[in-house]
Amino acid sequence: MNKTLNLRILLLSFFFLTGWLQLKAQEKHFVYIQSENKQAFYVRLNNQTYNSTAGGYLILSQLISGKYYFIIGFQDHAIPEQNFVLDMTKDAGYSLKKFGDQGWGLFDIVNFTTIMSDNSVNVKQMIGATEKKDSVQAKTDSVSTVKLSTITKSFEKESVKGIDQVYIDQSDNKTDTIAVFIPKAEAVAIKRKCIPATKEDFFKTRSDMAASTNDDAMILVAKRYFKSKCYTVEQLKNLGVLFLSEPARYRFFEVAKSSVTDTENYTSLVTQFTSQDWIEKFKALAKN
Repeated sequence: MNKTLNLRILLLSFFFLTGWLQLKAQEKHFVYIQSENKQAFYVRLNNQTYNSTAGGYLILSQLISGKYYFIIGFQDHAIPEQNFVLDMTKDAGYSLKKFGDQGWGLFDIVNFTTIMSDNSVNVKQMIGATEKKDSVQAKTDSVSTVKLSTITKSFEKESVKGIDQVYIDQSDNKTDTIAVFIPKAEAVAIKRKCIPATKEDFFKTRSDMAASTNDDAMILVAKRYFKSKCYTVEQLKNLGVLFLSEPARYRFFEVAKSSVTDTENYTSLVTQFTSQDWIEKFKALAKN
């Protein structure tokens, strides 16, 4: 992983894995949002629109404490705009992602909680709707977008414990110094909650898959079961043998990855391949 990608990912630590010090603190906060698939998006807040970078991340700064109603949409407009309500009490960072049939949500990268979009809320009507108009104006005036191009790195030193960095933020005619320490840590795997498949579930899944006419149909059957049940690696091995070709077996293990109970054993599925090309491809899949 190169340093540019590291910076993007570890910007999550920019605000939470601390050591950061922001001068002229006045009980104001900022929020970092990054789309999971690096898709460009925009945030509509207080009747203003803020665009993310092409890589799909955005920082909103100078937010005073309070409740904010905002809209998130994507630049290609292929996905309907999503309404969110965010209660700002401290700096925050979120991953914008799709949670299957549940819809879109903001996954808190620190607390591992999720704020789901609520399209029943008329955000356009609620934006700025607080008890005092002067409070609304204060929020409107205080919101600004800090693009990464306005933040310059003035110092970096790497050690066995992590990376020390110092950034200069020259946005809004102000100059702030931000010191960051990024500890070395492995990525945290987020596993969805689901019900472990029983023996009866496994036999039913295998029976329905075996009754399918081709590989694509078997994978569609598996996806239907994966929506509500999780399977052990051993069960997946026994289902994987239904696929006669390694490309199809790879596709099956790929769609099953998020529905494994014993994720620590997922890499052992590599033994289900004999072709070196598919072995290497599966190792890459298991690593990500």
